Amino acid sequence: MVALAVLGAVAIAFAVTISSTMASAAVTDCTNVLNSTAPSLPDFLKAARPLNPGYSDEELKGAWVSTYKDCYISLKGRIGPDDVAIFKRLLARADGYGLLMLSLDSEGGDIATAIEIGRLVRRWPKSLVMVSGDYKCFSACVFVLAGGLHRQVDGRIGIHRPFISTTNSNTYESSQKTFRALEQSAKAFLKDMNIPTSLYDEMMSVPPQKLRLLTEQELARFGIGQNDPAYQDNLDAETARAFGLDKEAYLGRKERADRICGALYFDTKQAGTEVTLLESGDIQDVCKKAVLANKTGRLFESGSDEMKRLSKTLSDRNR
Repeated sequence: MVALAVLGAVAIAFAVTISSTMASAAVTDCTNVLNSTAPSLPDFLKAARPLNPGYSDEELKGAWVSTYKDCYISLKGRIGPDDVAIFKRLLARADGYGLLMLSLDSEGGDIATAIEIGRLVRRWPKSLVMVSGDYKCFSACVFVLAGGLHRQVDGRIGIHRPFISTTNSNTYESSQKTFRALEQSAKAFLKDMNIPTSLYDEMMSVPPQKLRLLTEQELARFGIGQNDPAYQDNLDAETARAFGLDKEAYLGRKERADRICGALYFDTKQAGTEVTLLESGDIQDVCKKAVLANKTGRLFESGSDEMKRLSKTLSDRNR
């Protein structure tokens, strides 16, 4: 970042336990560099230009966005109706700018709320929704995850059939009507998020008292563990332009970069130090940028196999 010298009537639950109440999740308020009211962009530029003559307006605008508009949220626990108001307030604060980074760790909750939050997340200019390694996203939480343009899944994703959360007496016809309406709403949402509606069918196959964790293959098949395809296509086009490549050439290099850089590993014993998660990500980024820019020469022509052979040779020499 640039351093600046400036001042429903029937509740449907997706939870393993039946409850007649819907407690809200713990949702942190939007946190950013300066948790304060943002000045307008024109006012910010007017104040920043004299104090930062070496920066362009575009760089100053980027600093304004990252300082005042980027938003980092953590959603933990059971999802309930009160959570919608929080996301609406945060979306209004973003005002069409900034990045939303949403961390999920939820056992599920009210499906209507989750779908509404998912739609609010999708309205954000840029969104990254994450399920970290020790975190979970079960049941209704999956609909919030689906709302992200960029999705990063390292934790557990679980599904099962929704159920009416109350113990009130209902006729078969009324319950059938409720489930038909739910199916229509859920599938319409998934279709809008470019997620196969078969994900909902898969949910319906798992009894509500059980939970089935999705495998890596299923995450890929349903698209829930990867970026929205329309968003990814635009991102690929933007990156291809930046490297001066046509789309086909870029995609070829992208696949090559994934194979080569995916084979890299850090030998903490040999280095005598641990590598942080951020450092590991930086190493991967540098590697992929080098491959995309075609700066790796002939060394890694055979891809991951060559990388593994080279790493083993270097390791053997240092024993």
